[in-house]
Amino acid sequence: MTVLITRSEPGASELAQALAARGIGSSVSPLLQIQALQPWQFSQFDGGRWNAMPAPSDQPGAMIVLSMHAAQIFCASNWLKQWQDRLVDTHTVAIGEATATILRQAGFDPLIPGQASSEGILQMPLFVQSQSWHNQPIWLVSGVGGRDLIAQDFTVRLGARLCKIAVYERVNVPRVAFDVGTIRQVVVASEQTLRHFARLWLAQGGDSAVPLLLPSQRLCQVARSLGMSCPINTSGADPESVVNAICRMEQTK
Repeated sequence: MTVLITRSEPGASELAQALAARGIGSSVSPLLQIQALQPWQFSQFDGGRWNAMPAPSDQPGAMIVLSMHAAQIFCASNWLKQWQDRLVDTHTVAIGEATATILRQAGFDPLIPGQASSEGILQMPLFVQSQSWHNQPIWLVSGVGGRDLIAQDFTVRLGARLCKIAVYERVNVPRVAFDVGTIRQVVVASEQTLRHFARLWLAQGGDSAVPLLLPSQRLCQVARSLGMSCPINTSGADPESVVNAICRMEQTK
């Protein structure tokens, strides 16, 4: 019996290595592919929706990087080379430690929320004082789509101007066959992956009670709405959080 890892690379292989170090077998089957966009998509949040805009010209007060993939693509770009000197005084926020590591290698000194999620970013002390952010540009560096929680909150509560820089898109892997009889737990890192997995898994006769290791309580609620009855909140998508959750499960057997 193995742990099925559905997240995209390189995170999938990194997690598999961390599990192997604890003597836990796994199989890697990414359900999403990451495709860099060329050109990038720029949009501004206005009236409760994202509207296309030209590339930003104003220095942002803060730059929030929402995934490791976004950090990798953004930091390797010629666009950043043109902006880097102007971003020296910009507050930089990374969604988690893996994202922060990439940003540090590019010369940034990122802050990290206590909880690696949009909710965690909203609770950061940096964004508590609304007067500091009124009419200030804030960049969200991310993929296409995703949740609008940060944009909605910062626009209404802080009065900030939110600009999304979408540098990649996530594409579902269309045909994936699971060996449902050998899988004891499944690791899922995003809502798009969760929805895709549940559709494929149930169509192939997979058990709806298979333990799903998910990084947040919100995704646990989504899993239940999709008919998956055993979601487990690992409180993070990083390898340490997932490995610790699996080890706790093993100890309670």
